[in-house]
Order: sequence, then C-alpha cells, then structure tokens
Amino acid sequence: MKIELIDLTVRDLVDGYSDDGEGGVFGYGGKLDIRPPFQREFIYKGKQREEVIRTILRGFPLIEAETRRLILDDDVTNQRGIYPYILTGEEKHLNIRAFTDGMKQRVYEQQKGKCAICEKSFDISDMEADHIRPWSEGGKTEEDNCQMLCRKCNREKSAK
Repeated sequence: MKIELIDLTVRDLVDGYSDDGEGGVFGYGGKLDIRPPFQREFIYKGKQREEVIRTILRGFPLIEAETRRLILDDDVTNQRGIYPYILTGEEKHLNIRAFTDGMKQRVYEQQKGKCAICEKSFDISDMEADHIRPWSEGGKTEEDNCQMLCRKCNREKSAK
C-alpha cells in the first residue's frame, strides 16, 4: 500500500476543532486538548505527543492498524519514525531492513569483494547488502544475515 504525503493541518483532521486564542485549542467537542490555555507552541513530551497522535488516528482505522503492526515489529528500532514512515513510505524513518555501512564493509571484506552468487569481484559501491534469510520471512538486519551481492544478482534474486 502506497501512502502519499499530503499537507494537512490539525484543523483539517480533527472534528469539532475550535481555537479559543489564549483559551486553548480543542477538538472533538472539547474532548481533545490540542493546545492548553496560554500555551502558544506544540511542546509535548513523548507520551503526550503519542496520545495526541493516537486520538487523531482513531478516525483512520487502516493507519491505526499499521501503527500497531509496526510498534510490535522487533525490527523497527525507531518507533518515533512510524508516523513519518506511514505518511511517506520511506523505510529510513524506521531504521529497519537497512544494513549499516560498517556491516556492509565487514561483510564485503569477508567475501573478499566477491558477489555471493556469481562470485565475480566488484567494488563495494557496485554491490548491495542483502538479507540471506529474507526480512519478510523474519530475517533480522544483522551482520550474520547479510551477504553482499552485485546489483545484477540482487535484482534477479528479488524478481523470483
């Protein structure tokens, strides 16, 4: 599922949005305290921010289900990146599936610069890190589950 990034304001998302100036900003008929009285900026700590977002997302069951799935996923090491990921589809926000540069370098050296499939030599910039046990099947993004493949072999492997 591809979700496109669009600019929305809280006013667009929240039913019953009201801005009482110095009195605060509320939604859902006063049930959601978006900005308390006299607070001019959105300054929320972790749990407060998450609760505001959860309250807003209750009206979007698919997004809420995806959020729950990602929170429970052990490979998601940056839970703060879940909402940006849902909005953009860019996995970099979750810190999953991507091997670190250090991991890639060490595996490249272990393989002596050769593709694990075709066994031809390549410069590291012409190779890609690949999960030996696929991430989709529970393979972890760990050095022991990494192999370096040339782009051609990696594309052919992915197409199967």
